[in-house]
Amino acid sequence: LRIDWLAAELAGFLVTEARLRMQTLLAAAVTQAGNSCFITDLEGRICWSNAAFTRLTGYTAIEVLGHNPRFLASGRQGLRYYQNLWNTLRAGQVWNSETIDRDRLGNHYTIRQTISPIRVGEQISHYLSVHEDISQQREVQRLMDLETRIDPQSGLLNAASFEQSLQAACD
Repeated sequence: LRIDWLAAELAGFLVTEARLRMQTLLAAAVTQAGNSCFITDLEGRICWSNAAFTRLTGYTAIEVLGHNPRFLASGRQGLRYYQNLWNTLRAGQVWNSETIDRDRLGNHYTIRQTISPIRVGEQISHYLSVHEDISQQREVQRLMDLETRIDPQSGLLNAASFEQSLQAACD
């Protein structure tokens, strides 16, 4: 009887120890990830961010703690964009899109953003936001678009050329 009790206690200890090792591994993975990550509570307040987030935005983890990530908003996304984001997340689904944000110095950058609900049991408790900086890819595409200037199907200026012409006319 004593041996059965000891075996059960040991088995419980090993399960707990394995769970703690996995939690430690997962925490290290998101902390050290090359992509910018942050976690918010249900109201959208940042409760954790990684070093890649600091490198991308210029804001430290302590500075953003408790703040809504709207301070990163560039103004390029409209109300409908954010309504879709929140409707998707509150429905318990993963949301992803390209987003233009603004860093600490006011510079715009483009990210491919994925936000996932985090569940504890059946309830959503937090949201994980992961960002891939695609600014350089978008700039290369813009420069390639400028080289072609005219859309072959419509015969009109392409978007990049039109934007450049409009900016030149406004200056």
